[in-house]
Amino acid sequence: MVLLAAILAASVAAPGIPSSYALASSGHGTAPGPVQTYNPCYGQSSKNNDWAGCDLSGMDLTFRDLAGINLSGADLAGARLYGTDLRGADLQGADMQGDNINNADLAGANLEGSNLQWSDFYGADLSGADFSGARLAGSTFMYADLSGADLQGVNFYHIWAGDASFAGANLQNANLSYSWLAGANLTNANLVGADLQDAYAGSSIMHGANLSGTHVTDFETPTADMSCHGSPVCKQ
Repeated sequence: MVLLAAILAASVAAPGIPSSYALASSGHGTAPGPVQTYNPCYGQSSKNNDWAGCDLSGMDLTFRDLAGINLSGADLAGARLYGTDLRGADLQGADMQGDNINNADLAGANLEGSNLQWSDFYGADLSGADFSGARLAGSTFMYADLSGADLQGVNFYHIWAGDASFAGANLQNANLSYSWLAGANLTNANLVGADLQDAYAGSSIMHGANLSGTHVTDFETPTADMSCHGSPVCKQ
């Protein structure tokens, strides 16, 4: 019994060793679940649905099913999340700086206050996600779906979002200065008070978008659909 207790204690102390592995290797009984091949966060498998505050930096979580999981406050810096299912996940305050999040599904995820700077969301589904207070400077959103997302007041300075969809998104008071928005769909988007200084939106669609009070100095929109309203740059 003393030996078993020592083994279990070691599995909790070492985040790289799943608790199921410790039970199986102790020779006492059958492991309660499959042995994980990635950091299970102090013995917890993803089935526990709670990785809040865990250190998962640099982990390979590609194509994992993490829908609805609690990752609030987790360290995911440099993690590989390519194709990962994070629908409805709680990522409040998570550090996801520099992550590869290509083609991941974060529809309806809570990213409030998270650090997403210099991350790559190419082709990701971010529809209906909450980005309130998130840091997004320098990130890439090429071909991503941000339709209906809450992006109010976020810092999108110098992002790359060509051919992305912001249809119906709330971008009120967001900083989109110096961003690449070529071919982006901003149909019915709320851009009230947003900063579009020196942004490029050639061939974009701004049909029905509200640009009231938007900063549009040197905002370039060649061949764009500017049937928006609320700003002198609109052609409605």
